[in-house]
Amino acid sequence: MRATLLTCLASSIALAGDPCAKVTQKQVGDGLELWAELSTCSEATFSVTAEETNVVNQLPSVVDAGGRKRFLLAKWRRADGDAPWTVRDWKYKFKVGRRHPSPPSQTTGWRYPFEGKRAPLQKPHGTFSHFAGSQDEEAYDWAMDEGTEVLAAKDGIVIGVRSDRSEGGVDDSLKNESNYVMLRHADGLFSEYNHLQLDGVKVKLGDRVKAGQLLGLSGNTGYTSRPHLHFSVFYNVDGTFRVTVPIVFDATGSSEAGSQKDEELRKATQDAVDAFDAIVPR
Repeated sequence: MRATLLTCLASSIALAGDPCAKVTQKQVGDGLELWAELSTCSEATFSVTAEETNVVNQLPSVVDAGGRKRFLLAKWRRADGDAPWTVRDWKYKFKVGRRHPSPPSQTTGWRYPFEGKRAPLQKPHGTFSHFAGSQDEEAYDWAMDEGTEVLAAKDGIVIGVRSDRSEGGVDDSLKNESNYVMLRHADGLFSEYNHLQLDGVKVKLGDRVKAGQLLGLSGNTGYTSRPHLHFSVFYNVDGTFRVTVPIVFDATGSSEAGSQKDEELRKATQDAVDAFDAIVPR
């Protein structure tokens, strides 16, 4: 008789309380599967870890949703059919967004995500939370009254929303508790608009938006010392880390297309994104 042993403990997630993703397990013969389901986002990168004995995960340890709402996240199968196997204490972490096949060192053609002019509360490489090497290294913070209109900084598609949070403060427990809108752009980069007010999101998942279009209302939710808008352009490395990209804003605040060279670069980057999409495991 074959000996079989399966132990699975409760999972833990990186974005505590964020309803974007839910992961469930399913035992299948001599193995275990994890299935991910997205609700308030359509793009996310996952990293999976587990204590494994006599099993092989037939999927990569890092998986992009790639626009899929429900998909296999892990697929462990017994390696030696006559020996016991375990998959214990499996965990997943995720970042809204996606990896990039050829990330740029800088991105241009952005308008400011608000009307008028404002002095940044914190610039890239800021010492409060945008320090060098962090996931917000190239981000901007602008102080603004709650309820200020937040605008799309470039044409894009809404790939993540959250508007159910009401609390804010300088407390580590609030780092993943802000309201936000996230967009995907034609060059494969993503932009985020963070710390929006309760019920302050004015777009829906899947909406196509134009530069300057209203996305939501600023607030003071999540990890924040005062009402402000946090903005960055980024891509994911895996489910635990992302990289923010240096931004060049148009002097006029416009996000109109630039030179022919810029358009050629945009098209080449989009072709690379399309090629990457074609090889994402389905």
